[in-house]
Amino acid sequence: MNKIRVLIADDIEETRNVIKKILNLDKENIEVVGEADNGEEVFKIIPKVKPDVVLMDINMPVLNGLEATEKITMEYPSVMVIIMSVQAESEYLKKAMFHGAKEYIIKP
Repeated sequence: MNKIRVLIADDIEETRNVIKKILNLDKENIEVVGEADNGEEVFKIIPKVKPDVVLMDINMPVLNGLEATEKITMEYPSVMVIIMSVQAESEYLKKAMFHGAKEYIIKP
């Protein structure tokens, strides 16, 4: 069985490390293949690491998560984007889905 290849995009290194620890609890099924600290960097990394899933923070410098999600879904339709945010409002959820996100996770 193939592992799910995950790229983590968050501008806070500590948050990326926590997410990595959580995902590494299921090493049999999930492999973290890369990290990015802004939406622009996500684009440079995708062709190199070929992720199945991008865990994308909404609020990032250079290119925010919504703009990056929209570009990814257009250029890499096989890559699933899951938006992560501390914002629990339904307005953010709607925006994320509109931009092509497949799922929305609220960060604690």
